[in-house]
Amino acid sequence: MKTLLFSAAAVALSFGYASAVTGTLDETDTGSFGPSPTELSSATIAIDGYGGSGTLTHVEIEVVGSIVNSTIDLTNNGAGPELFEASTNITFLIGGDVTFAPSTFQASGGTGIQSLNAGESGSFNVSGSNSLTEVFSSGLALFLSPFDIESSTLTGLSLVGGGGNLANSQTTNAQVDVTVRYFIADTPPPPPIPLPAGLPLLLTALGGLTFIGWRGRKA
Repeated sequence: MKTLLFSAAAVALSFGYASAVTGTLDETDTGSFGPSPTELSSATIAIDGYGGSGTLTHVEIEVVGSIVNSTIDLTNNGAGPELFEASTNITFLIGGDVTFAPSTFQASGGTGIQSLNAGESGSFNVSGSNSLTEVFSSGLALFLSPFDIESSTLTGLSLVGGGGNLANSQTTNAQVDVTVRYFIADTPPPPPIPLPAGLPLLLTALGGLTFIGWRGRKA
């Protein structure tokens, strides 16, 4: 999905002088993949590329990885109640046509501290998200035509407590959302219009005539 924004320059005028702020956000692309069961393997998000007419100064890409529609299932096989805390952890690996550094980040979603009685089972919903943002100011030709961003995942489950008596499993779905922001250089303002050479003298003369007229009326 593409969003177009009007490019605007902040202009300050003083006696024909003007200055402009550069690096205006001109266009935004978005794309997503999922929710899909993990593991993701080179999940592809297609981005249209910059379609405006400005000159790119830099491109900002934000990748959000989320744990959605996911559960951790536990059964207490011990003889008594057990306290525990479990969490799903997903490492997102980002690549494709764009090189990110770093190229990985992790999202986690946990149960908080819970308890299960002997022989009891429980299913706990978990969710979480994290993001990676990178700004590119060179190699901008890549972003002038369609390009792909890919994501893979590594999913794990961590369990604290339970005394070794908790059988566990998880059902995990991941989603990846990408936002690409294109910044352009502002159009330079037109040069100041020079005043006619004789205009300052004319203004001085008019000021003098006004003063003489005022003195005449006062007399």
